Amino acid sequence: MNLRKYKDRQVMVERIWDYGGDQYVDLKDVQNGEEFQGIRVDELDKPKGVAVTFEKGDEVIELIKGSIDYKHFLQENELKEMFVENCLKGVTKTHKGFTIHYK
Repeated sequence: MNLRKYKDRQVMVERIWDYGGDQYVDLKDVQNGEEFQGIRVDELDKPKGVAVTFEKGDEVIELIKGSIDYKHFLQENELKEMFVENCLKGVTKTHKGFTIHYK
């Protein structure tokens, strides 16, 4: 379950998709079940958390651990969360060519 804040409400992310270069989500209020559809990701309250850096060649990407963008990045690049956690703990340094560490 991926929880976020939208207009000071705790909401659950039901669906994520890209359209026209922007990312959108469908949300459901966890308290009353009210649904919000087609919300741009940048309209959601910014997550507060720990930044994780993914480096591969010249590419450096920083994402908030557990955010929608973070989970989407893992899925897009076929990264396994368990192996990413091993990198963050210092057990290994890389996963599928990415050097992964806390910012």
